[in-house]
Amino acid sequence: MNPNTELLKFIQQSLSAGKSKDEVIKALKDTGWQDADIAAGFSEIEKTSTAPVQPQPAQFQQPGQFQQQPRSYKKLIISISAGIVVVALLGGGAYAYFMKLGPFAHAPYAEDNLMSGILLAASKIDTSSYSISASVSVGKRDADAEPFSSKLTLGNAAREMYKNDSARAQNAGAILQYLQTLGYSQKTNPYPATAKQLLVDAGKQKYYYTSKLSITDPKTEEEYGYRRSGDGKNFELTINFETDNAIVQLKKIYNFKPEATRIEGKRVTFTKDSSSYLYISSEPPKPFLVSLQEMVNYAPPEMNVSFSASAQTDWEKETADWKFNGDATGDLGDLTYKLNADALKKDGIYYLRVNNIPSIFLGFIGNIKGQWIKIDPNAATSSEDASYGDFSYFTNEVPDAEKKYKENRRELLELIQKAATIADEEKLFAFENAPRSENVEGRSLYRYDLKIRKEAVALFYERLIKEADKKSLTTDYSLIADRGYLEYLKSPEFNEAFDYYDKNAKLTLWADANGYPAIITYTIRAVPSDSATTLKDKQINIVFKVVISDINKEVKIDAPKDSKTFYEISDEISGGALSIARMKARDARRMADLSQLRLAFELYYDEKNGYPAKLSDVSPKYSQTLPTDPTTKAQYYYTYHTLKNSRDSYHLGASLESRDSVGLANDKDCNSKTDKGCGAKGSGAWSSTAGFDGDDSRGCGGEIDRYCYDILPF
Repeated sequence: MNPNTELLKFIQQSLSAGKSKDEVIKALKDTGWQDADIAAGFSEIEKTSTAPVQPQPAQFQQPGQFQQQPRSYKKLIISISAGIVVVALLGGGAYAYFMKLGPFAHAPYAEDNLMSGILLAASKIDTSSYSISASVSVGKRDADAEPFSSKLTLGNAAREMYKNDSARAQNAGAILQYLQTLGYSQKTNPYPATAKQLLVDAGKQKYYYTSKLSITDPKTEEEYGYRRSGDGKNFELTINFETDNAIVQLKKIYNFKPEATRIEGKRVTFTKDSSSYLYISSEPPKPFLVSLQEMVNYAPPEMNVSFSASAQTDWEKETADWKFNGDATGDLGDLTYKLNADALKKDGIYYLRVNNIPSIFLGFIGNIKGQWIKIDPNAATSSEDASYGDFSYFTNEVPDAEKKYKENRRELLELIQKAATIADEEKLFAFENAPRSENVEGRSLYRYDLKIRKEAVALFYERLIKEADKKSLTTDYSLIADRGYLEYLKSPEFNEAFDYYDKNAKLTLWADANGYPAIITYTIRAVPSDSATTLKDKQINIVFKVVISDINKEVKIDAPKDSKTFYEISDEISGGALSIARMKARDARRMADLSQLRLAFELYYDEKNGYPAKLSDVSPKYSQTLPTDPTTKAQYYYTYHTLKNSRDSYHLGASLESRDSVGLANDKDCNSKTDKGCGAKGSGAWSSTAGFDGDDSRGCGGEIDRYCYDILPF
């Protein structure tokens, strides 16, 4: 590789100016130079600097030269001035070339480094603003637009194969369900030795699905392959299917595990760990484009709907803060609508506000329009009833998704990086046109019109699956490695669909001079069939767009000052009735917890001939979980009475929130500090460290506005 002379000149000038090698390399990378070019440039500079200096013959002025100086003075001035101009032009040209200005500008990526380069640049984004939009509209049909028409047809024989495979899947599911539901005991009842024995055993049961068990193939009428394995602790049910679609569908079933359901060609072996949720349609599947076309046939001729989401994110923090706005509008001819909502996350707390929503969907949501709702996942876990309701998604699903992402973040990022490398190696994307610079929305960007290479899709996805398997990501991110989809990518159906997509879809990427992704658009036109008379000469235009801006600029996200919790708003709407109901529900929970502990104490007493020294002694043997206060999560109040070295009694209490609780009229009101009202027999004593006053006028710990509910042994 011959280094560019302008690149060499810039490196030399920068080093001469006192800049370090690392500083020069960083400056070159920031302006889009590739590592190979930079390395070649420094290599050439280092060669030049280490080459021996050739001695030059000494030059002496001749006497006559001094005599000519006055006459050539004017020429000398002109020569110096011209030299300065030339140097300035050359220096400015070098700077322009280096900074990719004017005619020296060039796109930061080539086909062989597009995806890995984009990903590398994206990994350097700490803060950004971005927007995602989608629109669907009906417009005039383009001259070259045609409805999708599948040339793949099935005869009667092929349709019969689909029906047979559907029956086989139904039979396998029923057999698996029977064996797994009854759960043959590995100690006393091993799995049946033969398929016939399975039928005999099933005949003794009264479950509805046992009457539907069939162990014979619907076409050959021969028994399915079946044998017991693993000393009766497992089994193998082997069925031969006829269609590729059956295998594709089986690989897509819920909880599919290749190690439990072994597939060799069209031969499938099920075991005790195979999923029993098996379903294969008896009708051949319609190609996606056929289904899409049937759907768009019913689109309103005036349809124009759009959705957009804009957000700002600060990825520098371990838990990223972000703010989000979603907006949707639609015109369906006789019906128009508008939806708009804001959401943000600040320091682990979520905030939600509904700005616009159609009145038909109001109800409770209509009462909170324009109000910021505060949703604290940490507070939700301290109160069981707070985990449910209209906004449980934010208290449960969103934090769980973030937690799962953090747990797999390193492996997931490594997989994405590997995917980008694989995409470049397999040349998944090709340039439809030469990259060019253009001004888009006030930004100077480089445009890449991309085409996906059909022959590279399956190769890329197959290598991606292998990488996902290595990192054990297929369980949490099954969409990354869908083996059923890989089979589809190798099918004639995909080949036909791809050709139609290739003609009707466009993918365009814009990047800035630093290589940061700036805009991505994906457009596709769906052409209704000629039978849709209301859409004659029309097409459906679908556009997706992503815009990334304000890269690595300061992002300021502030928590709303006027936010309220969901329950504060509920109380305002209900006049406090909802708050009272929840309070009584928590008190009922506390009293039920004490009853559960009382039963555990009696089981403990029967075995130990005495009550426990502390609450935790009963868990998990006598109580699977140890109940705690639903609000504070603290253990309930507990102490014990000792008589003749045996703990013969106990005092158990909970602080209730409502003074009107019916339980307070029937509790013991024992003071285990003084033994007043406790009814203990003999000359024993209460523990001196944990006694409490069970009087109803205050909490068990003396709290104001709380009321002690206490119990003693039966």
